Amino acid sequence: MTDISCINFVATTLKSLDVSHNSIKNLAKSSFTNMHLFSFLNLKCNNINLIEGRAFTYISTPLLVNLENNKLDILEHNIFYNVTLAVLNLINNPLTQLDMDILAGITIDRILASTFEICCTMSDSKCSSTIPKPWYLSCFRLLKKGERITYICVSLCVFVLDIYSGYLILTKRKGPYGNILVSFHLTHFLAASYIALMWPADLHYSDNFVFRMSDWISTATCAIAFLVMTIFTALLPILMSFLSLSIHSVTMHPLDSQFKSTHHVKKWISYIVLLILFVSLSTTLIWRFVSEIKSFLCTPFEDPAKLFWHTKFITISILFVQLSSIVFIIVCHCMTVKEMKVSGEKVGRKANISKGKTVKFSCITGSNTVSWLSSSNIFTTCLFLETYPVEMISWTAGVVIPLSSLINPILFAISSRQRDKKPVA
Repeated sequence: MTDISCINFVATTLKSLDVSHNSIKNLAKSSFTNMHLFSFLNLKCNNINLIEGRAFTYISTPLLVNLENNKLDILEHNIFYNVTLAVLNLINNPLTQLDMDILAGITIDRILASTFEICCTMSDSKCSSTIPKPWYLSCFRLLKKGERITYICVSLCVFVLDIYSGYLILTKRKGPYGNILVSFHLTHFLAASYIALMWPADLHYSDNFVFRMSDWISTATCAIAFLVMTIFTALLPILMSFLSLSIHSVTMHPLDSQFKSTHHVKKWISYIVLLILFVSLSTTLIWRFVSEIKSFLCTPFEDPAKLFWHTKFITISILFVQLSSIVFIIVCHCMTVKEMKVSGEKVGRKANISKGKTVKFSCITGSNTVSWLSSSNIFTTCLFLETYPVEMISWTAGVVIPLSSLINPILFAISSRQRDKKPVA
């Protein structure tokens, strides 16, 4: 049988109907026009891929519908309009196109399905899924309300601060040092760009994110966010180390340091950026086309299902880079401040000149240390835990990681303005 409509002529008094194991492909609006007394309808093991709106409207009694083992991708909102459902069996149907309003306004006592997503449309007590919901998935949006507002504020603040500080640097500072600071600001833009990709996605998918998770992960936007986050977390510590090395070199050798050459600085910045870009792009392509990681925030540090060694390698590598950079930066800054103090004493300057530099270096180093160590420790710890609060990953990616991107532009802007106010001897 391929069409159920032909039963209408003889089914006016039927209370149950078993048409399982046939070849029915769709249920039209007129399929059950005369079947007012139905209480059980078995449509198991057909090829049903379409049910038209209000197909069951003419049935006035509580209904048990068995649609197990069919090919339904979508359920129209008004399929069960004005119908009371005792049980709805949707086990082994793809159901790839659902939304939160799919069962709105329907009286239903029990629903059976193969995926947990449809259970998000009703209370857990009325829904059973043959495949249990993974612990790290929920029926909520990509970002909760507090996270969404924070993401918007952080991204806007980083953009504004970076633009203002970058303008001061371009107008007040020239030469190799200015080039390094410009590269810093471009890197901080990456942090804001990642966050600016997340909250529009949250607004786009809204409450239906639970039904669109696979679609989101496979989008180019998610891949770009992954690439941006990878570049940012790897590039910033190396650039900060490069800045510290350049300041130390110029302090130790003020006349013949290679870091006073704009060409030399640009060359090394280019090498660093190209290397990080190559590694990050390769990592992104592996994540995008090889791994099966469910990284809903599109970061290289998420793998709640523990599916791929790749995530552990990236996270531990970034942690190593950041720890090494912190040690290197602290050593360089200490040696730089010490040398400035010795040089100042030789020419009769007061020691408070070096104190200002010490405060600035301490603030820059401190903000980066808090941001890098906190985020890396959180991500590394999560890799070895069976379960953890998923909100912790959201707050880390949207607040902890860009912390240095909020503080550094302020420090660089203050430094540029103070430099501009210094009297010329």
